[in-house]
Amino acid sequence: MTAQIHSLYTETTPLIGGSYKITYYRNAKGACRKKDASEAIVHYYSLDGVLVHCEYIKLGDDAEH
Repeated sequence: MTAQIHSLYTETTPLIGGSYKITYYRNAKGACRKKDASEAIVHYYSLDGVLVHCEYIKLGDDAEH
């Protein structure tokens, strides 16, 4: 599925079954575009719009492989 850009700093992606996730991008200065991000916070929502899970993801050169 193709993600839909919701704003400059977030990305909304539909998931199977009607649920969806929103990814928020940020760096040391705060909210930023995906290409400038050093970390992402992902919120997973149910079909009813209830937050069911969230994840913190380290991006870029600082991420452990």
